[in-house]
Amino acid sequence: MSDMLPPDQGMIRIITPEDPAVGDEISIQQPAIVRWRFISLIAFFTAGAGVFDREPALGVLLGGNIVFRSQAKGKLTTGEDAWIEWYAGPSLETTFGPRQITGIMPEKFLMNNQMKIETDTDDMQAVDQWSLIALMVEEWMEPLS
Repeated sequence: MSDMLPPDQGMIRIITPEDPAVGDEISIQQPAIVRWRFISLIAFFTAGAGVFDREPALGVLLGGNIVFRSQAKGKLTTGEDAWIEWYAGPSLETTFGPRQITGIMPEKFLMNNQMKIETDTDDMQAVDQWSLIALMVEEWMEPLS
């Protein structure tokens, strides 16, 4: 995998997409002309009415196939909200500030072009909401052939 990394350090990029519609998952499409190394994804989740606990997960897809999926370490019940965070490498646990639920991704997860990052929340309800999304990646432009 190290031979896939460009020789120079990439540019750190923070992507802040629009919030998805209520009841929809986060979905971020990687542009075809770049290569990404995943650093983190942070978003705020609000669980609306419903009878089931919500269990957020983050997936990386290529052509509709799941390449990697990481279940966050926690659940939300009706009326709860929390920062949901995935980081490359070891999970970060905290009890400071607002409620936080964390998950991990591979430490040096290099994404070739046209992959998609999506949340996949078990028992997501039509009134649940993802918001305040920030994806951090290291980015390289693909060489022209």
